[in-house]
Amino acid sequence: LHALLHAQLDALLHAHEQRLHALLDALLHAHEQRLHALFHAHEQRLDALLHAQLHALLHAHEQRLHALLHALLDTLLHAHEQRLHALLHALLDAHEQRLDALLHAHEQ
Repeated sequence: LHALLHAQLDALLHAHEQRLHALLDALLHAHEQRLHALFHAHEQRLDALLHAQLHALLHAHEQRLHALLHALLDTLLHAHEQRLHALLHALLDAHEQRLDALLHAHEQ
């Protein structure tokens, strides 16, 4: 009787052990899946945040570059305008002198 009870107890213990093992496996799998989903969600959020920051940075640099190019163009245009102005004055002076010389030659 003792041996029979012992065998039954062993079988019962083994069955409970297997059920507990299966339950722990299922729990572990569920937690693993939940952790994976959480990680994926955080990864996506981080990706979106980094994308937004990169976009803002690019926009700021684009604006700075635009302002810099605008200033450079203004400086260049001003320099060319001054050069052109000086050239026109020199041409006007030369033509004026030529006209004066022609007038003077006609007067004599």
